[in-house]
Amino acid sequence: MLAHNLRSYAANLLVIWGLVGFYLYGIFYPRWLSPAAKLILVASAIGYTLYGLVRYVFLPGDREHDSNGWLAWQAARHFVTHRQLPEGSPQHPQTTALLFLGVKAVFIPAMINFCLSNTADILRFWDASNFDVLEAEMLAGPVFQLILAVFFMVDTLYFTCGYLVDSVRLGTQVRSVEPTLLGWGSALICYPPFNNLLGKLGVGWYSADTQHFAQPELDLIVRVFLVILFATYLAATLALGTRCSNLTNRGVVARGPYAYIRHPAYATKVLGWWLFMLPVISPAAVASVFLWTVIYYLRAVTEEQHLSRDGEYQAYCVAVKHRFVPGVW
Repeated sequence: MLAHNLRSYAANLLVIWGLVGFYLYGIFYPRWLSPAAKLILVASAIGYTLYGLVRYVFLPGDREHDSNGWLAWQAARHFVTHRQLPEGSPQHPQTTALLFLGVKAVFIPAMINFCLSNTADILRFWDASNFDVLEAEMLAGPVFQLILAVFFMVDTLYFTCGYLVDSVRLGTQVRSVEPTLLGWGSALICYPPFNNLLGKLGVGWYSADTQHFAQPELDLIVRVFLVILFATYLAATLALGTRCSNLTNRGVVARGPYAYIRHPAYATKVLGWWLFMLPVISPAAVASVFLWTVIYYLRAVTEEQHLSRDGEYQAYCVAVKHRFVPGVW
């Protein structure tokens, strides 16, 4: 048992420290990640190294532990030999482990970096709104940006914890991971470093919270609606709780906004982008937001195809019939 647990522990350490090395010295991440994000990644790796030593070596209980790193190694070896991942219904544990490590590798550094950036924005906008916050100019500017920064900081913090923690006791264990290239592609293109590809192809970004309508009254009304919209977006994240993560099935969540539509986060985010774009509307701007709308539609469709392999999700779709607009669509 000890030998098996040591192999599992060593496999996890190899994956974790290999990824940390890539984030620090590989391509893209050394430039993109902030110094604080790099420090958090290293500290998290050290923390897991100590935790794993206790779990796998000193206090393993009376059973062998198969770590995700060890299961992923077995899946990779199977793929080299048979040119396919281990299959099963439900998804084979080795395949789930390998794919989930891929999810972690992409999203953990991104969420940490986003969370720190949003925290910095909170401090910046707080300083900018320290005087007469009830003025229309303040409400439509720094106060509005401060509120959104708080929303997105909490959102990315929840998702950071969701990717870091995979626990049966907390109800965050991954049942399966998106198995299709279309599902992975439509999700990854939305996040660094992959979202840079659209920019290189000439697709601009036109939805910024610094753009304003010419009429101050209309501008303020739209911003009030945007706050409500992104409050709903945050409520969807809070409803997911410890199950926050992309490309994974961690069990059905049917509370909060998910009790009314199946994709509240996607619906509110995309509608928000359309509203942000309106002050600078142009053919290029409409084409850009339309393209991102299609991408998020593909994310919703591929997620449902994946999750529908779970009978619990099939029952949820019967109960919650609409994807994006309650009672309509």
